[in-house]
Amino acid sequence: HEADSPDGDADLAALLSSLNDCASLVRRDAHYELVERLFDGITAGKGLTPWFLGSQSRRALLNVVTNLVVSGTMARTALEFLVRSLHPPLGLRQWTGPAPDEQARRRRQRQIAEDLRHCLASCLRMAPTLHEEVAQLVCSKFPHKWMDLVRTEAYLDTAFWLARGPRRHAADRILARTVQLLVELDV
Repeated sequence: HEADSPDGDADLAALLSSLNDCASLVRRDAHYELVERLFDGITAGKGLTPWFLGSQSRRALLNVVTNLVVSGTMARTALEFLVRSLHPPLGLRQWTGPAPDEQARRRRQRQIAEDLRHCLASCLRMAPTLHEEVAQLVCSKFPHKWMDLVRTEAYLDTAFWLARGPRRHAADRILARTVQLLVELDV
C-alpha cells in the first residue's frame, strides 16, 4: 500500500529500480514469489497496485512492467497486469492518508491513469507485435455491468484513449464492446 512517508516511497522506488536493471532475467518459474508479489496483487489482494503507490514507486513499478514486456520474458503476465490495472481497485475511494476531497481524488486518479497510459504507449511503441494482444486483453477485461461507476469510468476513459490513439485500427472492436456494455446496463 501507499508509503506512509516520502522516504518509504523513495525506498520502494529504489528497490523497484534495482529490479528494473535485471528485468530481462526475471522468469516466472525461477522467481515465482517475486512475480506473485508484483503482479498478482490486483486479483489476489496482495502485491502492488499502481493505484495505492506514491508517484516515485508507481513510476518505478511501471518501468519494471515496460521492461518485462519489451524483454519478452514475461510479456503476457506484465500486459495482463497493466490491463487489469486500468480498473482501479475497490478501495479507490478510501485512499490512505488524509481524506481527499472529490477534486483531489479526481486529480490523483487522472495522474495515475496518465501514468498507466504512458506505460501502455511505451510498451506498444517498443514492442509493436503486441498491438493485437493488447486489443484482445482490453476487450476481454471490460468492466462488468455491476462494477461501480468510478472504476467503470476510469477503464472506459483509457479504452477510448486507446481507440483514438495507439489502437486506432482496433477502435471498431473497442467501441463495439462499449456498446455491448451499455446495452447490458440498459442505457
